[in-house]
Amino acid sequence: MTFWFFYDLIFLAAGCYGLYLCAKSKATGELESVKVILPKKLRLSECKDPDAFLAKLRPNLATVSVIVLAYAAISMAEDMGAEFPSWTGIASMILIIAAAVVYIVLQSRLVNQFWDIEDERKR
Repeated sequence: MTFWFFYDLIFLAAGCYGLYLCAKSKATGELESVKVILPKKLRLSECKDPDAFLAKLRPNLATVSVIVLAYAAISMAEDMGAEFPSWTGIASMILIIAAAVVYIVLQSRLVNQFWDIEDERKR
């Protein structure tokens, strides 16, 4: 077990938490005030259409969570001595970074679409 194994555990926990938030928002129709999901200054109650916002955000969050879980699993297996092709580590790192960037862009667009952010910026 290496030092990096503890980081892999953090990624594993983050992926599980993302999937938990997806399941919870699907079951309750509510969203916790987590900065990664919803900026702190915004409230779901102020959203134009909370159900539509959650319906569009949930698949993006689930996708990123699954990618984070896959990255954690691959990294943990490598730390425990599993043999993978040399490109696996780099490819999984590129995939997780790309997924995070895509998620941030999509979340930003959804926030602009479902809240009156542009009007507040003009003031």
